[in-house]
Amino acid sequence: EVNEAVVRRVGMGVGELTGRSIFDFFPQEFQDFRKVYINIVQQTKEPLRYQDEYEGMILHVCIYPILNDGGEVERLAVFVSDNTEHHRNEELLYSISQIISNIQDPVAYIDKNLVFRIVNDAYLKIYGKTETEIVGNTLEKIMEKDYIDKKIKWNFQKCLTGQKVQQQEWFDFPDGKRRYMYLNYYPVFAKGKQITTGVVLNSINITKIKELEEELKRLS
Repeated sequence: EVNEAVVRRVGMGVGELTGRSIFDFFPQEFQDFRKVYINIVQQTKEPLRYQDEYEGMILHVCIYPILNDGGEVERLAVFVSDNTEHHRNEELLYSISQIISNIQDPVAYIDKNLVFRIVNDAYLKIYGKTETEIVGNTLEKIMEKDYIDKKIKWNFQKCLTGQKVQQQEWFDFPDGKRRYMYLNYYPVFAKGKQITTGVVLNSINITKIKELEEELKRLS
């Protein structure tokens, strides 16, 4: 038995597929190693999950034994998910995190659901938190809602429409210090599409410049 997804992937009709060995569709070097997985399921009678690579794809495979009334393996159900794009995104995020970790100014990547995905050391330092306390959490868990609504949210939503946004504000930080920050919001687009997946937020501390500017105004 096969579903429509198999038909689309293999490019053959149900009649052409039914009754044939699953290994008829794979090269010899692919067959032998994968037969080991099937043997394990048949012998243990337990489901098996593993990650596989085939023709440039990263596949997540689940093999489930279907037992007969006597408790013996009668059939196998095989589910395959194409995780190639997800795997590439994870690798890309890792590469980006390595790059921004060396930037001296606070930098964060926040997805469209307002969840922190990447932060650099400078960002952690200025907020006085660890990576695990920020990454994977929403903005509202890290900052006060009123603070987000007044200072950040509107600019973030505007950036998600594909526009670069700039902002200059006084911000109060957890260490009790008030800093004047120059913020850049950069939209991040899905590969090959004009669909934003999140925002890179780059903050530059220009407190000394702002204080000097205000002092010059006072003196004038």
